[in-house]
This record gives sequence, structure tokens and C-alpha cells, in this order.
Amino acid sequence: MKTGCQTTTKVLLLHQSQSFVSQHQQKSESGLYKHQNTANLDLVIKKYNLDAIYADSKSTAQELLNILNGMELSVPSLHVAEQLKEIGNSAYQLNHAAENYLAHQFRTHQLVSQLWQKILRQNSGKTVAVVTTKETHQVLIGFALGLSSERYHVLQQSSQGFSILNFTNAEEKSAQLTAFNTATHLGTNLPQIQTGKKGLLLLLLAANTPQQQLESIAEFLQPESLNYILSGDLNQAASVTEKLLLEQPKALHLQVLRNDFPEIWQHALLSRQTPMSQEEKQILVTGLVIANETILTSLLEQVFGNQPTNLAPDSLAVIHYPPGNQLPILDTLISSETLQLELARCE
Repeated sequence: MKTGCQTTTKVLLLHQSQSFVSQHQQKSESGLYKHQNTANLDLVIKKYNLDAIYADSKSTAQELLNILNGMELSVPSLHVAEQLKEIGNSAYQLNHAAENYLAHQFRTHQLVSQLWQKILRQNSGKTVAVVTTKETHQVLIGFALGLSSERYHVLQQSSQGFSILNFTNAEEKSAQLTAFNTATHLGTNLPQIQTGKKGLLLLLLAANTPQQQLESIAEFLQPESLNYILSGDLNQAASVTEKLLLEQPKALHLQVLRNDFPEIWQHALLSRQTPMSQEEKQILVTGLVIANETILTSLLEQVFGNQPTNLAPDSLAVIHYPPGNQLPILDTLISSETLQLELARCE
């Protein structure tokens, strides 16, 4: 894929569940392929024209091959990347071993760097998929975005969705995150909320969203239940808000005169000193914030530890603020380009 004079390599990250093999074996006898990973593979191969798939073991690769053959799909080039297993094991040690932290960190980064170099060198300008555990994906995405290892955990992986990285000119740290935990292919727009999830779920939308994209976003958000919509005093925000309120008549609309209100609000959330009541800790509130694109980018960078992060500028993002003094986490991100593909798939 070429953009101007630049070559872009697209990498889709699909989750490999622990029960993948056994579930496939149970389904294969009756010819039914309903497992989530199977649906993901069918989807990405047909819609994203995959050139190659990388699996984390020979057994996984064989199971993928069996499923693809069973679906009568054209099989892309299939590779076994043993480094994926090593990265997962090293990342586990990084997260759980108090001793030798720097050694585990160095080893993890070394493995990830080697893997990205290999994939990008072999597939410059192509579209590939990496199938492994969500914990390994967390490390792969965090490294590609240039995050510190201490911030990898803010990428809240869902086993339901998949993510997309675009690399420019085959450089391992040139990635742009254009989709994270997108789940439209499973009949839901945002990943299913975990049972018992509490706190604040904040959806971020740029006020200068083009009109043609607004229709798609309104459709995308329609099944979601919003408690409120918060917007600044911007002309662009008014048209966006008006459209969304038609789809969300029960949502409370709050308008704030200061256009830097999201930054002030987030600072208040993160620096809150008053303990939350038990009632506050037991609820999940979902809100949509419509603000200047620069401010929304700043909010996302604060989630990543104030590190400049290459995210698609026209994205719809979701941040989860858990109750108490826990750090916010990225729940979902989907660019307008990916959104158009996802919605087209459901038609």
C-alpha cells in the first residue's frame, strides 16, 4: 500500500484464545465454524486482502490452516513466529517479576524489535495479520507506539476485537494506531463491557468531524446507551451534537463555554482527593465528549503518560476511568477509514 511517496504496511492483530484448538476440534466434526477467531479470520481475509498470517506456534498454524481450508478461502502465506511465544513469556516476567526488572525489560524489547523488523522487512507495503495472545499484542502495540513498558497496561485488550497498526516505510517505531478493539464484526460496535465494570467510560469525538463521516459515527453509536453528551462552545460541535442527540434522545446534553474543559476535567478526575462513596464505586457512567481535535489528542497522550503518540487524527476513542485513584486506560479506538470498512461489512 503506497501513500504519496511513502510505503505503508498494515498489520492486523487478532487474538488467539487459550481454548482455540479444543473448540475448533469440537466444532469441526459437524462442519460448524462459529468460534470467534474463525469469524475474525474469515472477516479479515475477505475484507482486508491479507498477504500473510503469522502464528505463535506450529500447532496454531496448523489449526488456522485447517480452518481456512474448511472455509474454502484462499490461504495467504502462513508463517510460524516462535518469537511471539518468547515475547509473551518475557512480558509475563516483566509484569510479575520484581527482581531483574531491567533485564526482563531489555529482553522483551529486544525480542519485539527483532520480530517487527522481520515482519516489516518481509512484507513492506503489504497487509498481514498476527495471531497470538492478547497479552503479547499489548506489548507489540505498546512498543510500536513508542510507549514505555510501564504504560503497556493502559492498552486494555479485549478478546472480542482486533486492532490495526499502519507502519510507514517499514520502520518499527513509525506505527500509527488506526483501530484498537474494534468489534463491529461480532454484531457490537464497542467491545462488550465486562461484567462488573465500574467508573466512567468516556467517548471522545473531534468537533471538526466531516459531515460525511458524522453519519457513520452516529450510526456506529446508535446501539450504545449514553448518559450525557458534553460539548464546548464551538460551531462545529453544535452540528455534531445536534445529529447525535437525534440518535440519543435520553442523553443529557451539557455545554461548557471554555473549550479546554476536557483537560481541566481530566486533571480533576486524576487528582481527586475526596474518597468516592460506595454508591459511586458501583456504577458505570457513559459519556461522549465533543471537543477540539488538539485537546482530544492531549487527553489520549495523558493516558499514555504524556508521551506523544501517533494515533489516527479522525478517530473515535474510548477511555475508561476506573473508580478510585487508578490510572485511565484505552478501551477502544477506531479511525474513520476503519469505521467505513466495518460498517460496510455489516450491510
